[in-house]
Amino acid sequence: VVLRDFVRAALVAWGVYGILSLPLVLSGGVVANLAPWRWLVLLPLALAGIALQTLAEELVFRGYLMQQLAARFRSVWVAMLMPSLVFGALHWNPLTGGSAPWLLVGWAAAFGLVAADLTRRTGSLGAAWGVHFANNCVAILVVSTGGMLPGLALYVTDWRASDPRMMLALAGDALAMLIVWLLL
Repeated sequence: VVLRDFVRAALVAWGVYGILSLPLVLSGGVVANLAPWRWLVLLPLALAGIALQTLAEELVFRGYLMQQLAARFRSVWVAMLMPSLVFGALHWNPLTGGSAPWLLVGWAAAFGLVAADLTRRTGSLGAAWGVHFANNCVAILVVSTGGMLPGLALYVTDWRASDPRMMLALAGDALAMLIVWLLL
């Protein structure tokens, strides 16, 4: 069940992110970062690393913390909201978050709520892990914001997180997240 939900969620998320990312790519808002052959050589290790990283986060936030809170409180919202807020808070980084690092925190907390709801609805971590994996693959391996984890990205934006376009990018990410959640 976990692997089936993981694959289904990752494919749905990649499809939605791919469609919604087309305007950014077609507008010329990205520049090449890695040579395609070098990217392909690094891709298997990068995918394995991201799979491990996202699984670890899902085990901690949606597995352990959410389950422990659900066992102690009657409200499903406590079990879903508290780990999501902690997950969001851990994404606070004033050095790379630009002029409004709280936007990244809010986005990560909202992502945590989506992952928590997917976990609650499916009864496993598979769907949440799949969406998290797909999201991080796109952000780390395909198109990274300039100055934020560009090392393995095939492309980077021609702007940094402090640019006002970051708010538009986060709004696009939020729309993608909403569509993925509704589809799943």
